[in-house]
Amino acid sequence: MEELRIKYILLRDHVGHAVEKDMLSLGLTTRSSPEQVLRGELLEGVPEAEQPTDSTEVAVVGIERKSLRLECPTEDVARLSEGETNLLLAITSAEGRYQTYMDRKRLAFGRQLSHGRAVFVEVKGASRILPGIVWYKGVLPPCLGTWFGVELFRHPGSGTCDGTFRGKQYFICEPDSGVFVGLDKLTAREVEDDLKSSKITKKDEHIQAKLKSSLKDSVLSFWKGKHVQRSFQGIDGVLKIDERVVTFIMDSPARETVRHIGEEVDSIGNVYIIVGLELVGNHNF
Repeated sequence: MEELRIKYILLRDHVGHAVEKDMLSLGLTTRSSPEQVLRGELLEGVPEAEQPTDSTEVAVVGIERKSLRLECPTEDVARLSEGETNLLLAITSAEGRYQTYMDRKRLAFGRQLSHGRAVFVEVKGASRILPGIVWYKGVLPPCLGTWFGVELFRHPGSGTCDGTFRGKQYFICEPDSGVFVGLDKLTAREVEDDLKSSKITKKDEHIQAKLKSSLKDSVLSFWKGKHVQRSFQGIDGVLKIDERVVTFIMDSPARETVRHIGEEVDSIGNVYIIVGLELVGNHNF
């Protein structure tokens, strides 16, 4: 049975060694060359039999760079759980991993982040962070680590995919309206005080207020005792047939398509504007 290796993150820069097979000897011998190892490098311990006799030192190898070997003081590394390791592996820069590890709230946020969670996401090429909804959390072969699939539901066309990566569909959204990112690109939607631009917050609040007002007007119109002919200019400006929308069912976000907009009158003359929605994908409520 293979020994379970402890995972670590490097907290200080060190010089390690890259161990490679010597091709001149047909791979029968190895050679070692010094190599700079930056803080944030993800490592795993070598087998117990290969560990230093000095208990204040630890011998480790690279998780991504398998040829990398390093011995350093135990105080210069921190142990990681499997979940933390996978969250950090999806972050492409060593410094980004280090900063994320040091921000314990960010790691806790990543562990708790789940399907249907509203977030802000940094998108390459976008001048500001964008609101989105997480529809996938998991592996993304051949990439290492835990990745997040996010739909940019308010900014269609600002993404890089439709939820597909290398020919496999991980979630469903409109073309170029989804992205796959690591934890370092995500921010909780609730933490608006930490946003870099107050303009983003104000604009987002304005959009939410406008949508809430429009939906309120579109769901129910009431006149006492008589039927009044009413135009649909207010709702037509917001919702259209075949338009994709995000609504909340039992406090959970759901992607839906508008299939019907019409008027219903009850027995005493109350007038309702009815919006028929078709659920997209599988939902359990």
